[in-house]
Amino acid sequence: MIRRLLLISVFSSIGLAAWSQTSLEGKVTDVTSGEGLIFANVVLFRNGNLITTAQSDIDGNYVFSNIDPATYDVEASYTGYPSQRQTGVVALAGKSIRLDFKLDAGLVLKDVVIVAYKVPLIEQDNTTQGGIKTAEQIRNLPTKNINAIAATTAGLSSIDGGGINIRGSRSNATNYYLDGIRVNSNQPIPQSEIEQLQVITGGIEARYGDVTGGLISLTSKGPSAALAGTVEVESSELTDPYGYNLLSANLSGPILKNKTTNQSILGFRVSAQYKDIKDPGPQAFGGYRATEEAIDRLSVEPLTYVNGTPINLSERLEDSDVELLKARPNVQVKRIDLTGKLDFKVNDAIDFTVGGTFYDDKNHFAPNRAWNLLNWQYNPYQNQNGYLFNARFRHRIGGSPATNDPDAAPALIRNISYTLQYGYEKNFSEVGDDRYKDNLFRYGYVGDFDVTWVPQSGVAQDTSSPFANPLYPGATIYGEHFGYGETFADGGFTPSTEINPLLTNYNIGQDVTDFRSYNAYNGFWNNIVNSAYSGMHTNTGAVYDLYRKTEGDIHTGTLNASFDIFPGGSENGRHNIQFGLI
Repeated sequence: MIRRLLLISVFSSIGLAAWSQTSLEGKVTDVTSGEGLIFANVVLFRNGNLITTAQSDIDGNYVFSNIDPATYDVEASYTGYPSQRQTGVVALAGKSIRLDFKLDAGLVLKDVVIVAYKVPLIEQDNTTQGGIKTAEQIRNLPTKNINAIAATTAGLSSIDGGGINIRGSRSNATNYYLDGIRVNSNQPIPQSEIEQLQVITGGIEARYGDVTGGLISLTSKGPSAALAGTVEVESSELTDPYGYNLLSANLSGPILKNKTTNQSILGFRVSAQYKDIKDPGPQAFGGYRATEEAIDRLSVEPLTYVNGTPINLSERLEDSDVELLKARPNVQVKRIDLTGKLDFKVNDAIDFTVGGTFYDDKNHFAPNRAWNLLNWQYNPYQNQNGYLFNARFRHRIGGSPATNDPDAAPALIRNISYTLQYGYEKNFSEVGDDRYKDNLFRYGYVGDFDVTWVPQSGVAQDTSSPFANPLYPGATIYGEHFGYGETFADGGFTPSTEINPLLTNYNIGQDVTDFRSYNAYNGFWNNIVNSAYSGMHTNTGAVYDLYRKTEGDIHTGTLNASFDIFPGGSENGRHNIQFGLI
């Protein structure tokens, strides 16, 4: 049994670490006698690449500490016994996985016994609440959205892949991590590049820092031993009007191999994904939209007057002016994802990994349901893009359980390792009205209003005020300046013909002496014309009165170290000591 003790956890403002140690341990025994086999070789493979090796101690126990969460093949060999390989061994993030080998000396030596791994029903060393999804499980799910995948875990909720709420907390209380580095994006890599997705909803360790909600931690896939790639194309163009199109491709393999062992020294994995969706959130039974011809007619003459009161002509639409559409117009989403990863295996003890991602997401959206009928052609836009860089250096200093002398005392401290990691993330976002973007003075502009400011004065109510003065020398009546009043010049409105002519048309037929009585003036719409059918629908030409542009970056650096202590021998369990700077 593994016992864990966190000695030191130091947090600073540069970031937070989120890398629980994953380990694989077990025992190599003779199938007949049940005795442990001393100094048996155990080799760890991932995607056909040799990752590292271990050796059993005098009790036959072995340990792989500080490994990546992934699916492995593990092979045990011993002199005089045929080798045995267990395939598909799932090492879960932050967990200690148990895998025993029973070798049979009675089998033919040249044969290799292959055994398929079965995931145990009970997780050993599980002190947290949540769940883990492997690449195979993710591939079989009917969604490619990371939040929707995570929401299959108990205690989480997400609407249509939107923000995650963990145990009732706000969505901004959910922290995301990619390969041990905290990231701001909730979709840092495509679904096809996820090796494991871990959700932690409770029992959060101190190493994670200030977490008020929960964690979603992603592990990306690594290079393969041989050159391999896939291309995937999905489209709904022939089956529905929602226009879901996805094109993804990946390629991985070795760049440099060891000529003696034929094992990869430097490997790569790259992927690209393009997604184009006409309507990412269609209504169940479709929705009514005013036709382009009807909107063009309303744009020229949006109002009529009855006894001087403006009436929206949009409230007089006929059946031929509206249409029932299954897919909403002008809500298209386009996204590009690029990822890359290099794994450099210096030797069995040292490895170095560099990875990076880039994404570019563009879409239009309806601010609310009232916007859909008459103003869909002016849906605002939202653009997001960014990139992430991640580098990790890992050194396993001590892994040998004992000397080659079987009579020597086993080592008290084993599996010493440390990891240096650095991450940098840059994000950009922009949202606004597609007609104006960052030209703020065009939002809601309808023309020039000739307004003059006239001083306003009157009899002072408070004669002790410093602004009160006698109306004339010796007078007992005091006067005071109360500010300035607005005076609208006769015929002082000059409508705009180039900027927002549609909004200007709401003022056709008006001849008033107060510019505030116009149906539309700069930055304002009269409540009478702002909406149709008593607020059920936003009138055509409405302006999305928000512009926001953000830019952010985050640097994260971690130093983690760990070692195992076997005070009573490996048969009595091990203590895993972890400490680090963050």
